[in-house]
Amino acid sequence: MRQGKPLDLKKTILETWAIGDAANQLLLRHMNDRVWRAPLPGFSKQKSIATTFAHLHNSRLMWLKTTGQRTGLPASLDRRRCSRQQVAVALRRSAKAISDHIALGLARKDGRVKNYPLDAATFMCYLLAHEAHHRGQIIMVCRQLGHRLSIEGRYGVWNWSKLRRQAKAMPARC
Repeated sequence: MRQGKPLDLKKTILETWAIGDAANQLLLRHMNDRVWRAPLPGFSKQKSIATTFAHLHNSRLMWLKTTGQRTGLPASLDRRRCSRQQVAVALRRSAKAISDHIALGLARKDGRVKNYPLDAATFMCYLLAHEAHHRGQIIMVCRQLGHRLSIEGRYGVWNWSKLRRQAKAMPARC
């Protein structure tokens, strides 16, 4: 077996965060306009796929503020009025802010993020798990509402090799 380059763990952690964001963007691109604002089955009429996507962005902002980043943050989204385009832009901006924040934690000797009990890598994993949970909800709700996502939209969120290439190809985010 040939030996490759040594693993750059900091770079890998940041790339992994970018892959998770690419999965969100892919799912968002494959969303049908008819289900964007449809009420979620079994929830209040105010919850929709749109409010779930806005929640992802707004949660990122909450974590940034909680862990010490108070300036230069993107605006939060009005979950009841946001468009798919506004969500796409907001998610790119908050993903960049989270990435920068994780990078700061990784650059510290102890690897910590302020006001978070564990290290920056674990912080990133927590955020990824939270967002993956909501992606699963969104896919399930699409099906319940009678909208079957395309094969790419449905299974593309699991194609991390392709998502990694897409994330690397993305221009520097806002």
